[in-house]
Amino acid sequence: RLAIEPKIGAGVTLISPVLTDPNAPHPEDGLGPIAPHVASGVDFKYLTLMTDFTAGGSVNSYVILVPGATIFAISGGFVVRYTFS
Repeated sequence: RLAIEPKIGAGVTLISPVLTDPNAPHPEDGLGPIAPHVASGVDFKYLTLMTDFTAGGSVNSYVILVPGATIFAISGGFVVRYTFS
């Protein structure tokens, strides 16, 4: 009664405040507020004995691809879900 669901994805990230490059002639111009990212993670779900009720957790990792740098991030959370039918 345990479900393990891997996931992968990609998208864009809005960075605010804008990152700056101290080596640029005008560092105040920044590197741009939008950068692509790739993500991966895994969900763990426990299907309880109660009808349509699940509980579990989620762990995700992200790599934000900023020109001249790379930002790594992780996130996690707990999930409690009841499905109305």
